[in-house]
Amino acid sequence: MSIGKKIALIFGMLQLVIGFGYLSLYVWSSGLHPFSIALWSDYKLWLALLLFLGGLVAVYIAAVYIGYPFKRDLKKLENASPSSLDNMNMDSQKDEWQQLMLYTTYLARRLEEDSEVKERILADAVHEMRTPLSVIRGQVESILEGTLAYEPEQLLPLLDETSRLTRLIHDLRELSRAESGKLKLNYEWIDFSELIGRVWERFEAEAEEKWIQCDKKTEAEKVFCDPQRMEQVLINLIGNAVTYTPNDGFLSIQAKSQDYMLTVTVHNSGEGISLEHLPYVFQRFYRADFSRQRSSGGMGLGLAIAKHYVEAHEGKITVDSNPGKGAVFQFSIPLFPQS
Repeated sequence: MSIGKKIALIFGMLQLVIGFGYLSLYVWSSGLHPFSIALWSDYKLWLALLLFLGGLVAVYIAAVYIGYPFKRDLKKLENASPSSLDNMNMDSQKDEWQQLMLYTTYLARRLEEDSEVKERILADAVHEMRTPLSVIRGQVESILEGTLAYEPEQLLPLLDETSRLTRLIHDLRELSRAESGKLKLNYEWIDFSELIGRVWERFEAEAEEKWIQCDKKTEAEKVFCDPQRMEQVLINLIGNAVTYTPNDGFLSIQAKSQDYMLTVTVHNSGEGISLEHLPYVFQRFYRADFSRQRSSGGMGLGLAIAKHYVEAHEGKITVDSNPGKGAVFQFSIPLFPQS
């Protein structure tokens, strides 16, 4: 029940009590005055009833007028709020004060979550930047002290580490936008089969060097999505699959459309991911094999970014793996998002 209805009910009941009290007093006193019966029958009873009904109408109008600003402002909040508020039981049975308290609780929780996300990103960034900065500092100090010859090939490690820092900063910026809900998507209709083909061309030479057999089946329809972000998702998944597939291994890429959903599956042979690591593969900076990822240039951000990009398209990404049987990454997105 809304605030306006509650106010109308309270003041209506109050006026009802006062009105009945007035009528009861009038009836009680009518026997003490000789002219009261004549006055009662003439006009006073009808006048009291009219005033009572008019008061009810006035109270209801005033209550609606008082409650209107709350409804208007809550409607603006509802239109401006994200879809996650749908899970907070925002039903019409709650009055404006209860809905306002739910919005306030939600905003407080969002502020706390945003603060935690910023702290985690800062801590992870500092931890991840420590290694390349240490390498750069060590190389420069060695060159300045004369223990390392100043030659062009000695600058290559510095270039590699600065490239690593550049990628790290870019990935952290994209991840921060995605986690804070500020990621802007540029939607357009694309042929997803062609997109998969272009991404595979980037890794085809590396796959041939490792004698990897690839089974590529793409029966996808056109999808309304952000091609740049979905291309990055495919690069991260297919790139990881090629990296962790052993020589003479097998790689499968499948895409199909069904029930207005696009499903892409990337399956590679190899060692796979152990069960204790599966729940954490999409976490930021997480590495199931730290030393191997570091040597191959990975920073543990690719799968986290892929997860947020897929979810930004109202989709879902999963992983399944058994030791010795490789890993299966699968994501699904709607052909046309509901939003």
